[in-house]
Amino acid sequence: MARNESVGAIGAFLRSKLAGMGKLGKLVQGSLQVSVESHGSSTQSFDGAHGIHGAQGATGASGAPYVSVRPALPLTLFPVAAAWAGMLAAEALCWRGLVDKLPIPTWFLVTVLVIAGLGSLLLGISGFRGSRAFHRIRFGGQRAGLLSGQRASLAQHGTHQTSNYQRAQQVQPAQPAQQVQSAQPAQPAQSTQPAPLAQRIWQFLRPSKRMSLIIGLTAASLLLALASGLHYWGQLKESGQQLESLQVIEFGARLIGDPSQGAYSSQSTARISAKNIQTVSVRLFWPAGEEPAALGSRIKAKAKLRPLQEHQEFLFQKGIAASYVLETVDQRGFPADPYGVLGKFRETNTKALSDLGTDGGLLLRGVLLGDSNELYASDTGLAFRMTGLMHLVAVSGSHLAVIAAMLTWLLKRLGLRRLPQLAILAGILVAYVMLTAFQPSAIRATIMVVVVQAAGLSNRRAHAPSALGLAALLMILIHPPTAFSLGFWLSVFAVASLTLFLPLIRGWLSGSIDTVGEFARSLLNRQWGAIGFWQGTAGYRQGKSWHQQLAIGNQQDTGGHRQAASVLQQGVATPQTSRQKNSSSRAAAVGRSLLDPLAMTLCAQLGTAPLTLPIFAACPLVSPLANLLAAPLVTLQLLVGLPTLIIGSVFPSIRGLIVRFLGAIADLTCRLTEILADLPLACLPFSSALIPSLIWSLAIAALLYMLWPQFSRRTLPIPALAIALLIGFGLIQPLLPAKPELVVMDVGQGDAILIRDGRKSILLDTGPNETALLKALGRNQVVDLDAVMLSHLDADHSAALPILRTVQPEQVLLPAGLFEHQSTDAVIQKAATLCQGRQPRGLLSGDRLILGPRLTLTVLLPDTEVSESSNENCLVCALEYDADADGRSEARILLTGDAESSALQQLSEAEVEGGFQVIKVGHHGSKGAISGEQLKSWGCQAALISVGENNQFGHPTPETLEALTTNGVQVLRTDLDGDIHLNFKQGKIELSCATIEQFNE
Repeated sequence: MARNESVGAIGAFLRSKLAGMGKLGKLVQGSLQVSVESHGSSTQSFDGAHGIHGAQGATGASGAPYVSVRPALPLTLFPVAAAWAGMLAAEALCWRGLVDKLPIPTWFLVTVLVIAGLGSLLLGISGFRGSRAFHRIRFGGQRAGLLSGQRASLAQHGTHQTSNYQRAQQVQPAQPAQQVQSAQPAQPAQSTQPAPLAQRIWQFLRPSKRMSLIIGLTAASLLLALASGLHYWGQLKESGQQLESLQVIEFGARLIGDPSQGAYSSQSTARISAKNIQTVSVRLFWPAGEEPAALGSRIKAKAKLRPLQEHQEFLFQKGIAASYVLETVDQRGFPADPYGVLGKFRETNTKALSDLGTDGGLLLRGVLLGDSNELYASDTGLAFRMTGLMHLVAVSGSHLAVIAAMLTWLLKRLGLRRLPQLAILAGILVAYVMLTAFQPSAIRATIMVVVVQAAGLSNRRAHAPSALGLAALLMILIHPPTAFSLGFWLSVFAVASLTLFLPLIRGWLSGSIDTVGEFARSLLNRQWGAIGFWQGTAGYRQGKSWHQQLAIGNQQDTGGHRQAASVLQQGVATPQTSRQKNSSSRAAAVGRSLLDPLAMTLCAQLGTAPLTLPIFAACPLVSPLANLLAAPLVTLQLLVGLPTLIIGSVFPSIRGLIVRFLGAIADLTCRLTEILADLPLACLPFSSALIPSLIWSLAIAALLYMLWPQFSRRTLPIPALAIALLIGFGLIQPLLPAKPELVVMDVGQGDAILIRDGRKSILLDTGPNETALLKALGRNQVVDLDAVMLSHLDADHSAALPILRTVQPEQVLLPAGLFEHQSTDAVIQKAATLCQGRQPRGLLSGDRLILGPRLTLTVLLPDTEVSESSNENCLVCALEYDADADGRSEARILLTGDAESSALQQLSEAEVEGGFQVIKVGHHGSKGAISGEQLKSWGCQAALISVGENNQFGHPTPETLEALTTNGVQVLRTDLDGDIHLNFKQGKIELSCATIEQFNE
């Protein structure tokens, strides 16, 4: 009875509040199934036609329940996955030429697939038309969201045919619970608990009319995606073959992307049109010293073809048919069409923002115009990546959400009808998408906004997951390269996580805040109570002593007792009623104000983690704090900056004044980001495989959605323990002392060698790629470095140096003389910045680095200071292992950098006395890297080669491999064996890698 009374009271309270909200209240009441839990009572559900299962909530100190509503899944969940798989298959078939081997023409195959796809769609719809759910969605008074994927009929639990919502309506809130109980005859208790998990899975998967629609949509999406992909990439490959017949051509081109700085020249993406060749996308390489044309401009040029190679499939996936090296550019400018006008507007404002000359100007270019290439390549851009804030810089769905909200508010104030509002809103959003170079996330957000607004025009409830699924499906089918766009998938995963799990995370955080608040209040009660007790006891003792001195036992003389009571009251009552109450209320207010931003940040980051962690190989632990601090500043820049740029086109003086103000705010944002990036453990290297990460994450998300765990003080220790174990495994284990070892890490065509013993660690060279280096550091659980050595300044040994900011090395070591003679070199400047202005240290022959009690690194070359970086002048070192600390080395390893056999002849007999058991072959195994005589004289037994898979240089060369095998040297290669570990144990070396478990020396 008590349970029914509490549930009925809460239900009546919710219904009364919803009834007082007018149409909005009816909409919420009809579309949501709300479940609340009060003081541990069982759950009472209120169903709606939307079919959303409610969630049990927790009740805080204020008595208000936390309502966590589980949104309905869209029917487009399976079709989107099928369309993506179809696009991947179509691209692979076209790139590998398998379609050309079929006995039928491509156009006929595409036609058959289109007919089959449309037939599957019609069959699925026809099988679903007869169901009551279809009629409710299509014709009912309470219509479900677009493709909501949930039955429009009221949810039913078990075999009971009366809905929970109808049962709730039977309880009259005006009557006491006792009268209701007496007025109605006794009925058997009906279970309102959800069905068991296995039964719910079977009900979802069993053959039904609803399942026929899902199968039809999925099959149609797969077939139509195959047809669209085969047509697109088939035409693209045919265009590439036509271009190969014309090595040098003259063409007109439209620039469709911002220029970026490559290793040797600037690059742009353009759509070209030439005689007898259809319009196709290509990549342009600009001549040295010539400024690239801006996005939206047209050029006429003469260029030389550079066809796609086997390793350039990523360009084919993006829809690029070939590359061209521009020889001459005859004409350039902005045409008078809308894209040209937007391009001119963009170029003018880009120059105005660049004139600020600060990192804030680069940030404004990315936030307002989507031009973030220059910021991305800077040190500030690295700080944004380390703090997980790059989504605030690049144009994304969050930008479109702010713009759409601002426009909607303005259009409503103008008193326009909903249809003109939608038309104006769509037009402005499309113009902004064009202005920012058609970013996939911006396109996705625009489609979602239009779909949601169109749902309102048709008197349908807006359903964000359905709008997301529909937008993703349309983008994949209409533009096949979207299936390979990382920005698109990051946007989809983030929005999907927000629409599905934000209520759950918000409910958990809300309950956690109250739990922590109650715990803090209990501590305050104990603290102030203890203080008051001892103060009161002291006063009582003082009063008793004074009383005893005057007249012991005189009942009329009670002043001492009154004084003690007064002190006791001051010690206990005052803090409990004023100070403690005010502090707890202020803390609660601060916590509530940060609840939604923190919940959205955590939800989006957890949703995108299956992609960002494997691809970017970095885990920004400081990201939630960084988003809370930086997101409001970036939103202010967006809200003020866009109107300023538009008004500034007419009044340039106003633009200059406000741009300087925005530049100050942007500079503040950059400095704040730099400070956060320099915090200890702000960002950690991370390594995981993409496919397992996706599978595990999707499985956990599905289980979380189906079970929908609720916050309570009993369940709080479960996620708290899981988080503690995760932090302990991810942070404590890498901080433990490491065993003495050398690791030749697989970073592609470059060198990166990790040496560590105990708590000391040093990195010799960085490799050419930042992401590859982060993955290697993550695989080997490196969270900090004592020093980084650069054997020389070639890109394959030093290009990834800036990313070492994540592990904060204390010192950079170079060949002696390089810093003084090459102080303007970009790598030298980055080395000084990496160590916060400390000057890099030069090394000469004879210098020794003590890495621990057993490992010593001795520099063998160069003998004198060097003035330039070259293979002959690079650092050559010997790593010595002294197992028993007697001064004699039990094992020696020669680390050659890029020094080849001619440079190694400089080593004296004293330096090579005792030989080398293992050698790291110089210059990735190039021709002449090592000679047979050197291998014999040094007694080498194993050779390590750091080389990239299928590299264009042909390393290692057959001559070097023959010299090694002829002399009986065991060869290990990073391109075949992955990371190569050399562990030092009991005076011996144990080699292990992915292909062998152990190889003893």
